[in-house]
Amino acid sequence: MQRLGAEPVPPAAAYALPAPVRTAADARTLLTLLEERLAAVWADAVADLGRPADRDLRRQAADGLADAAVAAARWRGGSVPFPGLPERSGPASADGS
Repeated sequence: MQRLGAEPVPPAAAYALPAPVRTAADARTLLTLLEERLAAVWADAVADLGRPADRDLRRQAADGLADAAVAAARWRGGSVPFPGLPERSGPASADGS
């Protein structure tokens, strides 16, 4: 995305997790949340790349959105309407409820 004038933020040495991960269920919940958040980032990129000159980048963003949505559905055990757009899906939670 540097081509669009954005400077990527370098990765942090460590990240604070939203909740402790002690069990396999905790890990699935965390992985679902991460994929959902990634889908939201990709959905924003798809929306922001609406100019014809951005066709290839928009395709990459759409592919990223699809990949994240599929991964989240696998971790969650089911899909949600409008992946990456929680405001359209109703109340969202990491466990899919």
